[in-house]
Amino acid sequence: MQLEPLIEVQHLNKTVSTHQGVLQILNDINLVIYAKEKIAILGSSGSGKTTLLSILAGLDHQYEGSVKLFGSELSSLSENERATLRKQSVGFVFQSFLLVPELTALQNICLPLEISGKYDEQGLRTAEVLLERIGLSDRANHYPVTLSGGEQQRIALARAFVSKPKVLFLDEPTGSLDIDNGKRVIDLLFELNHELGTTVIMVTHDIELSQQCDRILVLKGGRLV
Repeated sequence: MQLEPLIEVQHLNKTVSTHQGVLQILNDINLVIYAKEKIAILGSSGSGKTTLLSILAGLDHQYEGSVKLFGSELSSLSENERATLRKQSVGFVFQSFLLVPELTALQNICLPLEISGKYDEQGLRTAEVLLERIGLSDRANHYPVTLSGGEQQRIALARAFVSKPKVLFLDEPTGSLDIDNGKRVIDLLFELNHELGTTVIMVTHDIELSQQCDRILVLKGGRLV
């Protein structure tokens, strides 16, 4: 059976201007990622990992080269079209979590459903089940300020999965977690990858986590090596 390309990248370059001159962040990246794959992106600090993740997710469109997501050339889409594509098919777990402080844990998880117009009784039940699976049912009505960093990270993961995205991008998904909760998150991540067919693409420093993925991509100085 022929695998379906989900993301296709050709000759991707990313530069930024600094007071010291032009800085090359990504250098001639060529890459194909297939549906349902689990991909880990490794590299030292400053190697371009998070920048690559943001471009693949359609969050950063200031680059040279070709990046296709679901067959659509991202650079040719308007910001509204990119936003619609993300809303319909993409989940993202940021390193800073970006939970809404005025919303409870359960309300934060339900937020993507509200935004996409899919919030109903079934959606609420899906959010409650995810809250249970990350071990935080007793925190449903707590606000982010009352949650630990690890708890916030688990809420962010549940929020990313609630709308059942086709592809999920994660920036250091276990970075704020202890060993037990890190294992809980990893198990959930791969269970949902299997159950929903979600493609998982993550930036991580966790070697053990990366070894459980289908492929490991290593960035060094902005290049895939």
